[in-house]
Amino acid sequence: MPSGGGTVQPVVSDPADDGRSSWSRDGKWIYFASNRSGKRQMWKIPASGGAAIQVTFGGGCEGYESPDGQTLYYIQDRDRAGLWAIPTSGGPERQVLPNIWQGSWSVTDEAIYYLALPAKQLFRYDLATARVTHSGHLGDGRAIQPFLSVTHDGESIVWVQVGSDQCDLMSLRFPRAGKAAQWFSSFTF
Repeated sequence: MPSGGGTVQPVVSDPADDGRSSWSRDGKWIYFASNRSGKRQMWKIPASGGAAIQVTFGGGCEGYESPDGQTLYYIQDRDRAGLWAIPTSGGPERQVLPNIWQGSWSVTDEAIYYLALPAKQLFRYDLATARVTHSGHLGDGRAIQPFLSVTHDGESIVWVQVGSDQCDLMSLRFPRAGKAAQWFSSFTF
């Protein structure tokens, strides 16, 4: 449905188990995981409607397109670590990083940020250089749910931190050159 409200329209009508959707950068495609081929794979469908197209063949449960729209980054299996990539126009699937789990990564304009569990260390994979750098430690010792999101400019991150009787949505603003990282906000619910 339009973000401003309106009529809800189904995107897919196949009886398969579909989920974990994301938009292409140009807004013309919707990527989603589906078991319609017998094994969970990444698929895409035109946002305007039409037939779904299978994108991956070695497995797929969560995917996000690169900033230039040329690559789909994805996790093959929710029970096995590893970040993979495939050209959005089709081609060979390749592993990018071995230690990334479903829900613990986010694609920005220049990098992929990911959380190394259980150590709660945040790393940055530079899309231009393929260089990995350590970006910090998340949390205050409480458990962290493996769901995070980073703004497209790479300046802020949000994640879920769980206490014994509360759940906090945490946010951290990344520093610009020469400045220290600072907590941006914390929401308890």
